[in-house]
Formats: sequence, C-alpha cells, structure tokens
Amino acid sequence: MNELIRVENLVSNRHKDLNWNLLQNEVHGIIGPSGEGKSYFLKILLNLFPYSSGKILNGSGEPLDLEKTKIGMQFQSNALINSLTIGENIMMPLFLLYDYNKDLAKQIAKKYMVQVRLSPDVFDYYPLECSGGMQKRAALARTLVLEPEVLFLDEPTAGLDCQVLEIFDELLASLKNIAIVMITHDLSRLAKIANRVSVLIEGRFVTGTFEELQKSDNIRVRKFLESYVRTIATF
Repeated sequence: MNELIRVENLVSNRHKDLNWNLLQNEVHGIIGPSGEGKSYFLKILLNLFPYSSGKILNGSGEPLDLEKTKIGMQFQSNALINSLTIGENIMMPLFLLYDYNKDLAKQIAKKYMVQVRLSPDVFDYYPLECSGGMQKRAALARTLVLEPEVLFLDEPTAGLDCQVLEIFDELLASLKNIAIVMITHDLSRLAKIANRVSVLIEGRFVTGTFEELQKSDNIRVRKFLESYVRTIATF
C-alpha cells in the first residue's frame, strides 16, 4: 500500500524522536499509557500544536500540505455546538468551506446521517437531547461530509455501551477508500479492526501488528499489551 503520511524524527515537548507512517486505506491504532502524548501527536499533524524538529511528509516525500490532504478529525469530546441542531452541526463544514445552498447542504447531511445510522428525525434535535452514542455518530457524520481521505478518531468509543460499540465497529468497517487513525484504550476492540498498531512509549513509537508487538524487544510494550492478552483470554 502507498504511504499517505510519513513522520521522521519528530521532536516536541512531549515526544523524543517519533518515526511513524500511515498507509492508504489502513486502520492504524495508536495506543499507550495515559499522558504519553497520543492526542498531542494528532494535533501536531493537524498543525494545531508546534514541534521542535523533524519532518511531516506526504506520500511523495514533500512537506504535508493540509490544504491538499483531506483530513477529518473527530475529537474525544465530539466538539458539537450545543446551540446548533444535529443537522446544523453536520452541515456547518459545508458552509464554512463550500458555497453550498441550504437545501443541498441539508441533502448531503442527511445522506451521511443515514450512513452513520442516525434517524432523519434526529436532524432537528439539539446535542443535549441526544445520547452519547448519537452524539458520537453525529460528530462522525460531520467529519465524513467533507469526504476525507484520512480520518483521525480520538477515543471514539469512550463511554459507549456494548450495543453501540458494535454499531460503531460496523460503521468503521463499512468506510471505504479512507485511512483511519484511531486513538483508543479499548485494545480488545482495536485488535478486531486495526491493520497496524503504534504504541507510544517514553516519547517514541513502536509499530507493528498485535502479534508482532506482543513479541517486541521493548519490555514496556509487552507489559502494556498484557492487559489485552488477559482480556482476550476471558472470552
């Protein structure tokens, strides 16, 4: 698979020497102990936070240009605007970036609501009238309306019940022609859908499949993944 993003020797006030890449159409998990800078790393890629040195490149080896690489982001808090309806939240990126009229934007928004399994009736609800699972799906729909080629998800399943978790897994599996980068603490679920996983330990990434990481030379990586092994053993 072709590379979409490559990070070389990145140093920030949270990271020592990050090397990482994202492949086309893969699901790439980012895991690690709390406080290691996982969300901070995604925000560096989005040019929201600074870094001291290193390179962030596109698949051609040129500096990553966010205006040319279509990246969508679903934040951990969902970041819905409570004074807007669910429909207005989903339509907002279309108004900000494109000269769409309201009828066309509404049509596109409802299309993606169906994709994330939100009833059309929810269009006129306000976020605080919706469950946590509905809010997360609305935030996902708001990201998908721009048809990104890369989708960043920060703890997308935190706080969801088992039934909604299954729906979210199916939603991610149904997305085509898109690379997904997902930060999560839910290792058992990530193991079902991720092609590769990067563990952020002591300011550096160790990347591989779950099977490869369980045999890693890095003792801290192996110990961190022991919780995943114990979880699987209970099923």
